[in-house]
Amino acid sequence: STLESTLDAVGRKVNLARLEESVRRLRQSGRINLHLDLVAGLPGDGYDSFLASIDRVVALAPHHLQVEAVQLLPGSPLRAQAAELQIRYDPNPPYTVLANQGLSFTELQRLQEISRLIDLTYNSGCFPTFLQELSTASGSFATSLAWLAEQWGERNLFRFPLNRQAIFQSIFEII
Repeated sequence: STLESTLDAVGRKVNLARLEESVRRLRQSGRINLHLDLVAGLPGDGYDSFLASIDRVVALAPHHLQVEAVQLLPGSPLRAQAAELQIRYDPNPPYTVLANQGLSFTELQRLQEISRLIDLTYNSGCFPTFLQELSTASGSFATSLAWLAEQWGERNLFRFPLNRQAIFQSIFEII
């Protein structure tokens, strides 16, 4: 997360400004392939704040961005606090969070769709100009992907694996 309150809630004391500066230096060095992760469903994170976290992380220009829902593993401190924090999760492996006080099940599903599009577009490295233009037009990388995910869903494109040509064609048709 990029929210200090969320990081505090899960016991992760991080100086975000210092962390971001370190990531920028690593990125500029050109010697390291940066893979950054964001975890959805943590306490205190809502849909809009999570979109803002995506934008903040993408601004660091990682080579790969992974977005996954938090999993409440048996014995973990967060699982022990789940009832108190109003976190609902699947009791079966992999124990994925389904909703929390600030993030509904539907919103979490939307974030998972955005994650899928991040994999298909940003992480593939095939769409940098398109993503930049789309982000500029909508004012935000995450907002643009939320819109694209909505269009993708309306066409049932999340249901089936798509090859690169089908991804290009689908984006072309949507735009």
